[in-house]
Amino acid sequence: MKKLLLFVLAATALAACSTDTTQDLAPEIPTAPDELQVSFDEEDTRIQLGENGAPVWTEGDLVSVFYKSDGNDCYKFTGKTGDREGTLKRTSVGEWSRRGDNVVVVYPYSKSYIISLSANTVEASLPDEQTYAKNSYGIGSSLMIATGDYKQFALKNVCGWLKLQFTGTGYVSKIVLRGNNGEQVAGNMLVCADDASCILAEASADIDDDEVGGALITDGDILTSVTLNCGDGVALNSKTPTAFYVALPPQTFEKGFTATMYGCDGSTKEISTKNLITIERNHIQPMASATLEMPIPSNQIWYTSSNGKIVKPYKTDVFGANITSNTYQNGVGVITFDGDVTKIGVDAFRDCTALTSITIPDSVTTIGKYAFSDCYVLTSVTIPDSVTKIEYCAFGGCYALTSVTIPDSVTTIGEGAFASCYALTSVTIPDSVTTIGEGAFIWCSALTSVTIPDSVTTFGENAFRNCSALKEVYCKPTTPPSLDGSSVFDNNSSDRKIYVPTASVDAYKAADGWKEYADAIVAMPIQSNEIWYTSSDGNVVEPYSGHLNSNATAMQTFGANITSNTYENGVGVITFDGDVTKIEYCAFYDCNALTSVTIGNSVTTIGEHAFYWCSSLTSVTIPDSMTTIGREAFASCDALTSVTIPDSVTTIGSSAFLGCDALKAFYGKFASADNRCLIVDGVLNSFAPAGLTTYSIPDSVTTIGVNAFGDCSALTSVTIGNSVTTIGNYAFYWCSALTSVTIPNSVTTIGDSAFYNCYALTSVTIPDSVTTIGSGAFASCTALKAFYGKFASADNRCLIVNGVLNSFAPAGLTTYSIPDSVTTIGWCTFVWCDALTSVTIPDSVTTIGDYAFAYCYALTSVTIPNSVTSIGDGAFRYCYALKTVYCKPTTPPSLDGSYVFRNNASDRKIYVPTASVDAYKAADGWSEYADAIEPYNFTE
Repeated sequence: MKKLLLFVLAATALAACSTDTTQDLAPEIPTAPDELQVSFDEEDTRIQLGENGAPVWTEGDLVSVFYKSDGNDCYKFTGKTGDREGTLKRTSVGEWSRRGDNVVVVYPYSKSYIISLSANTVEASLPDEQTYAKNSYGIGSSLMIATGDYKQFALKNVCGWLKLQFTGTGYVSKIVLRGNNGEQVAGNMLVCADDASCILAEASADIDDDEVGGALITDGDILTSVTLNCGDGVALNSKTPTAFYVALPPQTFEKGFTATMYGCDGSTKEISTKNLITIERNHIQPMASATLEMPIPSNQIWYTSSNGKIVKPYKTDVFGANITSNTYQNGVGVITFDGDVTKIGVDAFRDCTALTSITIPDSVTTIGKYAFSDCYVLTSVTIPDSVTKIEYCAFGGCYALTSVTIPDSVTTIGEGAFASCYALTSVTIPDSVTTIGEGAFIWCSALTSVTIPDSVTTFGENAFRNCSALKEVYCKPTTPPSLDGSSVFDNNSSDRKIYVPTASVDAYKAADGWKEYADAIVAMPIQSNEIWYTSSDGNVVEPYSGHLNSNATAMQTFGANITSNTYENGVGVITFDGDVTKIEYCAFYDCNALTSVTIGNSVTTIGEHAFYWCSSLTSVTIPDSMTTIGREAFASCDALTSVTIPDSVTTIGSSAFLGCDALKAFYGKFASADNRCLIVDGVLNSFAPAGLTTYSIPDSVTTIGVNAFGDCSALTSVTIGNSVTTIGNYAFYWCSALTSVTIPNSVTTIGDSAFYNCYALTSVTIPDSVTTIGSGAFASCTALKAFYGKFASADNRCLIVNGVLNSFAPAGLTTYSIPDSVTTIGWCTFVWCDALTSVTIPDSVTTIGDYAFAYCYALTSVTIPNSVTSIGDGAFRYCYALKTVYCKPTTPPSLDGSYVFRNNASDRKIYVPTASVDAYKAADGWSEYADAIEPYNFTE
């Protein structure tokens, strides 16, 4: 389960700062010096990056200085931009009233900072708007802090950074970033000057008004989005990624984040990931590059040139509007018009020999005769979807043009449109094209493969003549298009094949013109040594991407070795040196660009996680040879809308289609009557949730399988019929909108974490038929107020199964006394009960399970009774406010792991019997906390 990683690979948590109030505050107020020396604490600490990647200052940077007092003085950096260290000079004096022992420096300067002298903490805020800076991040966006006792200070970063990279076309005016779980990304925080750790406003403990001058938290401080403002716009490059840095507070985005890009014309593009992402202090978290097409304004044409200078059109009156300016800045040329550009007319850029790339706006409908003829170095052209016609010799003699994508709007490719494009290796012809004109691709001598879509009805004479490297023609129309003349495919490669639909082979071989090539016409099946696919960016998809175990090989994964992986004419083909018999563990894990895949009839097995997190995968063809689909094979394939299971399949692993949010239907074997479920031998294996908020489970289901409804975040209610006897592990995991569930009398077993993170669930009734409830069955159900029926405690707040406190209903409670009937506090029982400030554990308890109280943010003190002999891993981890642990047993309880008390308050103390101090400090697990262990005389 991806979300269980929260407890295994949880984000680096931030320790709360000391709140020692014993400091003697003398009345004398020290005089701050006029100058201070400042540098950087670590090599990777940054304000702004210099050319070599080292941290540098910017001339005029301002910082706040609390010089052994609570006065907030303003100092200015007097060095030059690019300096690594230098002098701060005081420019203004803040008001102060109390003395401290340390000097604290905070970047950037703000009047709103408030310091706690005793705790050595600063109340600050992160901005919800930052400023784009090339190859860096906005000045003043990244909070830094330093402490010392005199005049020299080395600043530490409080934040981490997310690095987003985009290629494509268009200008980005701003980026808005949001966590998919509504995480706080800006607003108030409490920062420890000693180590630069912080507590966000929503997670901080109560602060004494006398210490920081007022309440830290207000509702308006919890900001869930941050905007990176790009000013007049940042131009994307179609080949080189442009980096955007966003400063963020250290935390974990459990369900990833969503970034919305805004173009200068108001258009938007959204990029989203559900990966668990951790932002660590002082660390840049890079994300994979994405390709964006941000539309350019309709009154502009963008281009690049080989010499970095302006390219003047051959003719200026053929665009449907008049040119008002032509500029070349930052590697991009922009021609601006006094109205919409409606055409690229006759001879528009003819003989523009420095033109290397061009982007045409969506307002253009026609590319006219000779428009780009003899543009010798033109390597890239972006043709918009508005273009319907590419006329005679429009790109003739563009010797350097290597690939071109013709948009779906084009119906006609004119005579000689791409004639003598000697470097053209790839062309994508859309389904809209009906006519390929005379000589359209003649003398395209590097073209090796072409796919003719179903829509084409006519080929002009010599259309692909003298394409001497052309070896593969994939002709999709079932009815042979008419050939105007018998020389359409003359002088291709000597071993050229023309692939046509299997049922149409004879028709092609008999048709006029086509019969000239009868010996080359063959049927078009996928080969047993191939996998076919498409990608969202038109590039090769690498199947491994570093996700396989280090010992895995292509032979182990596919049953054969990869000999080539190519992407041409809109189709990717992975070729092997033998038959592909399987697609095993993680073969295409996280291949986000993969949009469709066709598997040959030689494959019998799709292994565990084979296509896990292929978030763009919309279509998969599972062949009749398939017998086994492994666990989580297609989990988190967010774009998959339907799946057909062939009759040959005998086994489908658990959670095979977990988190496929767009799934609307299953077809074929194991599909339910309503096509919403896969039901294998009575087990509801997978569910298609798209568009549903309520659902009734079919009567044929006896077991709700592992993760069957996992992550169905839109479901508000589910009806479980009397046929169901078992609710499996994680069955309704993270159904965050589920408000009610009725468990029928037929159910005997509720599995581990069956309803984990069902945030909206308010009450549950356990019928008498239930004999087993797995650990954490209702963990982290933070809205739960009561359990009823079997196993419910007298106060209806607990499920207690054979002495094990299995689940807890925390809503509305800040303190709780565990019933005396409990002997074991189970796994994750109180996890995320972040309102609990106090829990009383009775003497009946002998065992505290793993993560039993993890993430109880408000818990400040806990007493472990004499009876406890074992404490599980992470039992009190991430209890940020936990300052006092009273552990009464004279013999140290065994600790399962070294994380039991990790990430508590920084000054947390563990009090143990006086006579047992040495034993605790030497015991396994306890020795990790030796510095915090202190003697205590317990009295009953």
